[in-house]
Amino acid sequence: MSRFSVMQSQMKLAEKLTILTDRGRGLLARLYNIKKACQDPNSRPAFLSEKMLEPCIRAIEKKFPQSEKSQSVLQPVDQRKAEILKVLSVYYTTFKDILDFKDHVLNLFTVIASVHVTFDITTNFDMTKSYLDLIVTFVSTLLLLARVEDRKAMLGLYNHAFELAHQRSEPAFARLGKMVDDFQSPMKKLAEEFIPFESCISSALFSLLHLYPRRNATAAQWRAQEMLSLVTKPTVLLNPAQSETMRCEYLPLDTIERWIIIGYMVCPTLLQSNERNHGLWRPALQNSYCITLFRDEVLMFHKYIEVFFASIKGFSKRVAEVKESSNVALQQAGMLHKERRKFLRSALLELSQILSDQPGLLGPKALYVLMGFSFARDEILWLVRHVEHPHPKMKNKPTTDFEDPQLPELLFYMEELRALVKKYYQVLQQYYVQYLNGYDAIVLNNLVKNLPLCPEDESIILSSFVQQMESLNLKEIQGGTVPDFTGFRLDWFRLQALTSIGKATLVLQENGELARTLNTIVFHTMMVDSVDELLLETSDMSIFCHHSRFFETTFEHSLTHPTQARYSIAFPLICTHFINCTHDVCPEERYHIGERSLSVTNAFLDRLAKEIKDIVTKICSEQCNLSDQLLPKNAAPSLVKMEIAKLKDKDKQKIMKELPKEVTPGEESIRKTRENLTGMDKLHMLLTELCTAINHSPKIAVWEHVFSPKEYLLQHLEARFSKALVGMMMYNPGTNEIAKPTELITSVRTYMNVLQSIENYVHVDIPRIFNNVLLQQTQQTDSHGEKTITMLYTNW
Repeated sequence: MSRFSVMQSQMKLAEKLTILTDRGRGLLARLYNIKKACQDPNSRPAFLSEKMLEPCIRAIEKKFPQSEKSQSVLQPVDQRKAEILKVLSVYYTTFKDILDFKDHVLNLFTVIASVHVTFDITTNFDMTKSYLDLIVTFVSTLLLLARVEDRKAMLGLYNHAFELAHQRSEPAFARLGKMVDDFQSPMKKLAEEFIPFESCISSALFSLLHLYPRRNATAAQWRAQEMLSLVTKPTVLLNPAQSETMRCEYLPLDTIERWIIIGYMVCPTLLQSNERNHGLWRPALQNSYCITLFRDEVLMFHKYIEVFFASIKGFSKRVAEVKESSNVALQQAGMLHKERRKFLRSALLELSQILSDQPGLLGPKALYVLMGFSFARDEILWLVRHVEHPHPKMKNKPTTDFEDPQLPELLFYMEELRALVKKYYQVLQQYYVQYLNGYDAIVLNNLVKNLPLCPEDESIILSSFVQQMESLNLKEIQGGTVPDFTGFRLDWFRLQALTSIGKATLVLQENGELARTLNTIVFHTMMVDSVDELLLETSDMSIFCHHSRFFETTFEHSLTHPTQARYSIAFPLICTHFINCTHDVCPEERYHIGERSLSVTNAFLDRLAKEIKDIVTKICSEQCNLSDQLLPKNAAPSLVKMEIAKLKDKDKQKIMKELPKEVTPGEESIRKTRENLTGMDKLHMLLTELCTAINHSPKIAVWEHVFSPKEYLLQHLEARFSKALVGMMMYNPGTNEIAKPTELITSVRTYMNVLQSIENYVHVDIPRIFNNVLLQQTQQTDSHGEKTITMLYTNW
């Protein structure tokens, strides 16, 4: 191995980018929890609010990052140093980890810049994506750090307690204090830190020039391109969906826009140096007014950028540009995204219906499914964060473009497609194993043979790719043995790093066909052993765990909206995603998020069953009223009229006027037109829709627990039937009045007939309800200790 090859292998760029990006996301989770804990009086460290420590904390914050030396001020800390060290150790360790993370990231960026790595999303996809992801994660961490209000108090207090306990300052405090102080206003310091990396960031962002406009298309452009449609070209229905940039096609637009906005924020001089940058910068600014930092933490970037650019000499033109883009975003972005959601509802419905009928098409058209997931997820996330974080200028103004009553439908189609992909996972595996073995291996082998110059190390890696694909066996897949391509993908990532360096012998940018082929092959391998990872990347909705108000409001709306009621089951299904937002670096939140997913699922299913029960109760009440009209006692008015009819005309007219208006049984069924829906029609329609929802999934698995939606319905119906039986007796203890047994049996039969009709909508065991409830009514009290029919009639 040559000296240069040794140097390349020692840099381990691929490994460091992967590990640091993952580490950064874990630290974001820990920092997020610290911020939320400090905002909540119940979870905030108690001594930060104690009056006895207030003078001490004020003095520490005033002198931060210098140490307070006054013994009189530190006396309260000395008395409670053990408690302070114990409680704040977790917080302090997190800040130390962020300091280490910052050092490692900047060191890696320096190495990447020093070896002149060239980035291009269409060729070295993993390298470019990981680099831009790490930049965004790094900047988000420092922006979030600046939002932790008590950071100086906690760090200073911990250091003083440590100094009193060990007679020396905490070793990392000086550097940690400097970092917190430097990033008090993060953007200015970040821009300084990123000056040496501008060339690398510029090449990475420039590579998005062809991708971003295509991903940022309007709904009208999607329709013109017949995007995601399988039926417009039936002659190529069985052909595999192809693209030269397969892995870019389902790359989230949300992620791309964060790369662009944060990339130019930390390297603002790029906007002055090349006009091409504005092809990315302006559309990204005009597409929204806030981006996600982490979970429900967002950055209202227009004002933030205005203030930052105003502090830079010669950027007045850029400030005006940002203000103009802000106005465009407020006026046009809402409608743009609303039209996209409208298009995606019909597109995902078409995909769902065709693929459920012909699941074999999942193989060749898997890319369409992932694109549909990614497009829909982008639009849902955009809507959530803009509804939850309204712009100050939009207060007291109509926001119809930011309201979507049909959102449950879009969520439901995503869940339907996710279920199809999981159900027919083996179809995908078998299709792509044959694709890799029968096509990809041959194409790659020919490309490798025709390479003009290929060093030994690169040749070994490329040959191993061909050998691994040629060794695939369909019978092993059918027997349940799934090949592991994790090493394959990591080797391709390493190869990207080796061939993207300035002095590389094999330059990846000059061998675009090889790069595109390998990126496509990696996508095919992921369809064999990493479908869950792809679903997580493109259709994860765990964000709703942190936007509970919006989530619950949308669910409540879906229950009462007739056209959306059947899609309400999507909400408890989405609760299964919540656990996906946890991270190994922050294991303590796993239990809390898991418990939250269980409680929300339980609440949604209980609410859905209760809504059905309420509608059934209304229908039963109306049916009982109708059956009461046929009781013998209600025949008296008709008999009276018959007798009056025999009288003379003069007496007949006088008496008929004095009689109350008679309700004829059955007249409620007489209609002038079918277009006018009665109250009962609307109830039956809503019942049908809600029953379709609760009948959709026999079981819902959430965090190692299994929920059965139909059981919720049975429990509510059983409780309601038991209560209704006693109510039908119309027993009045004061007057000692009670219904006749014949009248009671008529009402009970009517009620039972309505309940039995539910079996037409939902596959539930209604006779089980009858057996449980009616047998209990033969006893003195039921299972809840309430009085029964038997007891009331016996004691009457």
